[in-house]
Amino acid sequence: MSEKRAIFIVGVTVPSEYEEEYNEWSDNVHAPLGMKSKWIDKITRYKKATLKEGDKLLEGDHAEYLVIGEFKNKEAFQAWRASPENKAMSADQEQKWAGRDWRVVKFRTLYEPVGTWENK
Repeated sequence: MSEKRAIFIVGVTVPSEYEEEYNEWSDNVHAPLGMKSKWIDKITRYKKATLKEGDKLLEGDHAEYLVIGEFKNKEAFQAWRASPENKAMSADQEQKWAGRDWRVVKFRTLYEPVGTWENK
């Protein structure tokens, strides 16, 4: 097995009419279902920070929300994807949001580290 940790990131934008419901569901149902699997170490959700108008630091089409799942390695991610817990997450998501155009997935991918720098 690989010793490289892996992160699975998903960036989504949610229409304002679903935002409160999305956050409630993500925090209290979706992420807890994912964490039931022994293969995933951590899930962190982020919301895009507000910067002063005209700030040129950020470029591109941004996702409003970012979700990061952390795994011991790529093999753990693949095991999680095939796990009953992940299947339960997907089934719950399909049932919860059936027939509603509730999000735009901007990106979804797996990353492995190539370098790390730390301040001590």
